Amino acid sequence: MDLKQLMIGLLVVASSPMIASSAMAQQQPMTAQTMDSQLDGLYGTHEIYHHFFDALKDSIIQRHKDQVAAVIRYPLIVQLNKKQVKIKNKQQFIKHYDQIITPKIEQVVKEQQYVGMLSTYRGMAFGNGEIWFAGLCPKKTCKDHSKTVVKIIGINNFMQ
Repeated sequence: MDLKQLMIGLLVVASSPMIASSAMAQQQPMTAQTMDSQLDGLYGTHEIYHHFFDALKDSIIQRHKDQVAAVIRYPLIVQLNKKQVKIKNKQQFIKHYDQIITPKIEQVVKEQQYVGMLSTYRGMAFGNGEIWFAGLCPKKTCKDHSKTVVKIIGINNFMQ
């Protein structure tokens, strides 16, 4: 056995525990605690996002249009009649609510669980990105999480 073969063999043996450990970690189901930890790592807190998720899900399921409209960052670009439209305020959103929050989006919201939600540095999403929300800060830096306001930042109602 030459030196090159020996080095390759040692590399394979040394990396085996890491591969096995990684595979096991991927197979473990996510829990509320691991979801909270993931959000704490991404956003510095999880409480406001979990609360927002629960409140938004309830508002959409109950069809409380005014409550949904109140938690949107305007303007919001959506698709109406196969055209992109800029929704400028709550009144305009409520007027077009049924075209924006379609039955498919309602179903996605009903089925979405907090644990396992898509979460990235840009925000969190219901389903495959049908509704996005994120923490917004009144200033460019938001070290004090008590000043963070969570809002809907995107509704992709064209994904039908």
